[in-house]
Order: sequence, then C-alpha cells, then structure tokens
Amino acid sequence: MQGAAGRSRSSGRGVLWGAFGISRLHRSGALPHRILVVGSRSLLHRAARREALAQLTEDLADRIWLSTRRGVDLDVVWELRRLLRSVLTGLTALRIARYDSVVLLAAPEEATYGRPTRSSRLIRAILQEMAPEGRFLSVTLDPHPMEREGPHGAADPERASPTAAIELRSLRIDLESRKRAAASIARRLQSPRLEVARRLAVRADATEDDDPQRAGAVEALGLTDRPDDERLDLLVERARDAFDTRYAEINVVAEDVQWSLAAAGLPRGSRSTDKSLCVLASRRSAPTIIPDTLKRLPADRIPRLANGRLVRFYAGHPIHSIDGHRIAVLCVYDTRPRRLDDDEISALRDLALQAEARLIGA
Repeated sequence: MQGAAGRSRSSGRGVLWGAFGISRLHRSGALPHRILVVGSRSLLHRAARREALAQLTEDLADRIWLSTRRGVDLDVVWELRRLLRSVLTGLTALRIARYDSVVLLAAPEEATYGRPTRSSRLIRAILQEMAPEGRFLSVTLDPHPMEREGPHGAADPERASPTAAIELRSLRIDLESRKRAAASIARRLQSPRLEVARRLAVRADATEDDDPQRAGAVEALGLTDRPDDERLDLLVERARDAFDTRYAEINVVAEDVQWSLAAAGLPRGSRSTDKSLCVLASRRSAPTIIPDTLKRLPADRIPRLANGRLVRFYAGHPIHSIDGHRIAVLCVYDTRPRRLDDDEISALRDLALQAEARLIGA
C-alpha cells in the first residue's frame, strides 16, 4: 500500500443526532471500541469544567487506543436528561445498544447513589435497555474522590451503586487529574466482563444482516439525489492511489439499485445490485475483504467490469449514519487478487470515516 495511514486523530466534529448535538472522536485501528459518553448540560456551565471535560474525552480516547491498539469511536452527548427520557418512552431510534460501552457523567450534586430519585429511575431505564451486556459505567465528578481499589481494580464496596446487581459499575474522578481520571475510566471499560461483551459485539458485526431502516436513513440524508461532490471525488482518488487499485467508489445500496456518489477509474452512475459486492459490504458493520473472488464466491456471483474482466479483489467498509445505519460503502477493487494487512484495513476505515463525516455533515 502506498502511504498507509498512521494514527488518525479526528476530534471534536459536531453533528445533530435527532434532537441531540453530538461530538465525535475517532482513533485509527480495526475492530473499534464504540463508546457513548453522555452527561448533563449542567456540567458545562463553567468554562473551566467545560474545557476539562473536552480534554478528558480526548484523553480517554487516547488511553483506550494506546492500551488496545484498536480503533476507537467515541461519541459525546451533553443531553443526559433528554436522552434518558427518550429511552424511557421507547424511542429506540437512538440505538444506544450498538455501543460497546456507555459512560454516564454526573456532577457531585447530581449523584443519586442510594436515593430512589427521578434521575436514578431514568438511569435504570437505560440499564433495562442494555443490562444483558453489562456495559455501563457511572462516573461522578468529585474533587475529593477518595477512591480505594482492590488488587484487581475493583471499586470499593462502599462506593458501589445499588444497581450493581445488573452490572452498573461506578467510579468517582477528579477533573484536576484528567489523565489519571481517563486511565481509571479506560481501565473499567476494559474489564474482563466488558471485554467479553465487546468481543460478542464484534462477532455480531461480522455476521450478515439486513438493516430494514437503512432506506429511511438514506432518504433522510438525500443521498440518492446528492449532486457531484468534489471532496468525495478526491477521497476516492486518494483511496485508489493508497491501495494501488484500478477502481474506488462510494456507493449507496438500495433494494435492487446502487448509486455511485463518487468513483475513480470508472464513471459515476446507477446500476443493478445483481452480483454487487457492495450489497455484501452493506450487510456488515465490519469491513468486507475478499482477497480473491474466485476462491470465495461462486463463479456466477462474481461481477464483471465493462471490459469483461472479473473483479478479483474487493475491500469495502460501511459508512454509517449518526444513529448507526449503514447508509453507504466505500470500496476499492481490482482485477488482480491481493491481500490487506491490519494497517491497510485500518486505513480503509479511516477513509470511510472521512466519507461519513462528509455525508452526515459533521
């Protein structure tokens, strides 16, 4: 691969997620750890705390990336109460369950441990939504955390949440020691139990499934009528050059037609999804890598190019909407078989994230 991407550090991109404003942080790597950090707007009232929280999320993404050497997708939402109410009333379009971990941030005055307040009932509503996976961490910002840990990093029982029976882990941190706080959060998110849950999620990503709500997400973004976009054109040219392939595209896949939003090596247009490899890629959250189609697919399912030659190599990565629907695929392909190493698969993801940011307006 020519000019393989190193560590990607996309930070602070803002976008609307339904009624919520969301910031997105990414770090390069395969099998990304998907994290939702959600807190109350009251945490942002003071400029110093606001800046400290922004740096905390950056440090958290860095810490997880450095310790796992896998990708990180970290979304930050400062609409805790509204988000919890949405889940409580059954607005499943938010698709919170797609995250590997959810971190709930609260100020000391908002902590609800031991008191059955309205807030604690709302938190329990989210837990009811995701408790089978046990992927929650409740974090209280406390200038005097006095946290005591056992030999295996277990929280002091006196600090445990009354909801611990359904795997809500709790932690108190001091924002004055942001890197230490980020390390504490990262350590909790990588506990053995949570890692098992994450591996199960990764395995689910690798299985094929249809996304019945994808068509609505594509329509909402107006992708099928999207005009030419010079930035997307440059992006697929970069992809073709980086992977040294003849062709690269960004395709939107519908039931029986796929639209090319950008293409390098061939003209843009729409064509039937019959034999489309992007159809396979659009059914998985993980990348689809086919080193040699002759060894992977039946001969009558291998697409041919306009010149009659078979597509022998294909690599596609799904592009997601802000709420997790697979709205498009960035792909590179060639008439020569080849393999990708881990760095190249990571670079493919980085390019797909750049296309995602462009398409969803981040």
